[in-house]
Amino acid sequence: MKKIILFAALALMLGAAAQPSGAADLCSGVTKEFLSSKLPFKVDEVLDKQPLPDYKLCQVIIRAQSDKGTAYVTANKQGVLLGNLFVNKQAYAEKAMNTMNERSFRKNEKNLPGVVAFSYKPTGAKKAIYMFTDPDCPACNQTKAEVQQWAFEKKVEVRVVLFPLPMHPAAKDKSIKGICGNMTFDHYIRGEYPGQSCKDGEKKVEDSIRMASELGIDGTPSFIGPTGKKTTGFSRQALDRIVQ
Repeated sequence: MKKIILFAALALMLGAAAQPSGAADLCSGVTKEFLSSKLPFKVDEVLDKQPLPDYKLCQVIIRAQSDKGTAYVTANKQGVLLGNLFVNKQAYAEKAMNTMNERSFRKNEKNLPGVVAFSYKPTGAKKAIYMFTDPDCPACNQTKAEVQQWAFEKKVEVRVVLFPLPMHPAAKDKSIKGICGNMTFDHYIRGEYPGQSCKDGEKKVEDSIRMASELGIDGTPSFIGPTGKKTTGFSRQALDRIVQ
């Protein structure tokens, strides 16, 4: 189930482009402290900022606790808009977000195999994706067989990371027991989490939760492709895109 995130999508309707002016100044002084003073919550980190002179805005990607989102600061620094700026039906910040996701993936790539609980590897698989799932996530359980079928058809390995969400109180215990019981993808398909709790299982689950935070993952099922492209929720088209 996707976690309800802090940042709602906002379609900002703009007319004709304004005349560019002072591009370098648009993002001057836009810090986490400045944003925290304007918004009703604390901004923990400014991950990226980019002046948009055509619209007299500063585009900022921010992190508040475990959530990431996009904000737009007006040229006079009086207003801050949360959400997405849509231009020609596309989110303007999408490219910047994808670049950040890929950068975060490269930073953590060598540690990802250490949080994998089990995998499904069809014969002939040459590529791999990571799937973050919660044992009690309804969307995960409804689509896991479809994920396996897609992987079989596309010859892609699915490396599964158990990521219990706080909203599912029993999921963490199931994850730990499954890891300690050496569960397989077949167990996962059947909804079985064999075994008893153990220290190694507890550590791997805690490491998985930290890894999800590092990668900006806050909902399940979430998937990461070989180059760091990310999608949340299952669709064949989205999985095709992240393995390209």
